[in-house]
Amino acid sequence: RNYLETFNSTAPVGTTIIVNVPSAIRWTGSKTDCVEFIYGLYANGCLNNGRIDIKSIATFIQKTFDIDLGNIYRIFQDIRIRDERTKYHNKTVTNLVSLMDYSDEHPRFS
Repeated sequence: RNYLETFNSTAPVGTTIIVNVPSAIRWTGSKTDCVEFIYGLYANGCLNNGRIDIKSIATFIQKTFDIDLGNIYRIFQDIRIRDERTKYHNKTVTNLVSLMDYSDEHPRFS
């Protein structure tokens, strides 16, 4: 199904039209990983020039990736007290560097 549709309307120019599109991409990692990802986005200030709260980011991610995270604040508390506080991000860095190394060795697969 093509979700890009022509829309004729008498709505004024500049009106934002929101279309709900079923997400074809789902979060399949753990809820804890997702919450760490959300807090990473927040900590880096890379959304809305850092002018956005955690709840708004979490709501966006939950809707986008079709996941119910429950109490993200409680999960964050659990993340803060574990031994490896940035477990998901550490794994992301390791995997990204490995991918880059592989791409360096096999340029046609980049």
